Amino acid sequence: MILENLTGFNLSEADAAPEDNSIGIITTLISAPVFAPIFEELFFRGTLYRNVQKYSKWSMMIIGGLTFGIWHANYPQFLFAMSMGIFSCFLFEKTKSIIPSMIVHFLINSLGSTMLILTSKLGLSTEELQSLNDLSVFFEHPLIMIIMAMAGLTIIAALVVWFVLMIIEIAYHPESFRIEDRDPETSLSGGKAFITYMTAPLMIIAMLGMLALTIYRALGGELI
Repeated sequence: MILENLTGFNLSEADAAPEDNSIGIITTLISAPVFAPIFEELFFRGTLYRNVQKYSKWSMMIIGGLTFGIWHANYPQFLFAMSMGIFSCFLFEKTKSIIPSMIVHFLINSLGSTMLILTSKLGLSTEELQSLNDLSVFFEHPLIMIIMAMAGLTIIAALVVWFVLMIIEIAYHPESFRIEDRDPETSLSGGKAFITYMTAPLMIIAMLGMLALTIYRALGGELI
């Protein structure tokens, strides 16, 4: 809504809802919860971040998150995916493994895929989901509204618990959140590392390409 008011354009969210048949449901349950966590964690955390973390860990985490956000080419997902990308890099840095971030990725995508399937089974489109403030939608689909409300409350409760535990961890074990560049010979200042990486020719091409795709889809363009 903010972007539409600022730009004057009617923007379209990429619709990932499956077709209401067994093939569509199976594809959704395999692609997002299984293939996406494996491929994206191997690529973004296991390869990209692991190969540049020696230059400046926090800067590379932010770049990793930024790249992961725009990779989705769907503007409503950008901020969430970027935050998740930074968090996944942090998990990788602290655990030296991509398994924890794969698990988090699997849980998030499984919830999203389940909700997509439920809304598809009940005949809800993306436009209807965006108009949940309309009471007629609730009366037409009370079950999905109740399920979505319960899912939302569960997520909020989990976030509150996580936030409380994080505060406790910071208070009693602040060293858990300290990440230091261990190799002074390869480390750069955070700003210099960020600028150097973002101005690399291949990075510019990749980012501009993904940004163009995001804008194209937001303006209603469809991929063949």
